[in-house]
Amino acid sequence: MAAGITRSAAGGDGSAEAATPAAVPTASVQPTPTVQPGTDAPVVTATPSGPNDDDATVSTAEQAAASTAALKFASLWLAGAFVPDRQRWADSLTGLVDPSLRPFLEATPASAIPHTSVASAVPQLVAPSYGAVRVTFADRTGMDLQMSATGSTWRVVQYLPTATP
Repeated sequence: MAAGITRSAAGGDGSAEAATPAAVPTASVQPTPTVQPGTDAPVVTATPSGPNDDDATVSTAEQAAASTAALKFASLWLAGAFVPDRQRWADSLTGLVDPSLRPFLEATPASAIPHTSVASAVPQLVAPSYGAVRVTFADRTGMDLQMSATGSTWRVVQYLPTATP
């Protein structure tokens, strides 16, 4: 099929030259969240990024510190539903987020943030300084946060709001 599409796009006539299949680019396979039995939301699964962290162990204190930062971020993010000054709201998150996220926070309209509260956070760290945290809200929506630590300071480096399926 790829050869036919390539042949058509190139204006080929179907000759032997055009019959050679074209190389089809392959996308890198990204792990997809899985749904745990008895729940509606996929579970965040972070995997080691390479051979250097295959044997990494994450302490309970590191898991708790990442969860605390994630809960604080999520609570302040939800408060954005009620703060009309987007810059002031983004300022409240400065210590908790990577600076590259600020433009996205400022561009988030208050109407896009649900009127709910934080229910729980489940950390899935793959090393003592990075991993993911799944935050669930009371209305069964939530967000997946990619977290990174510098010293003992945890920051959100990526966030993805999620909805119930």
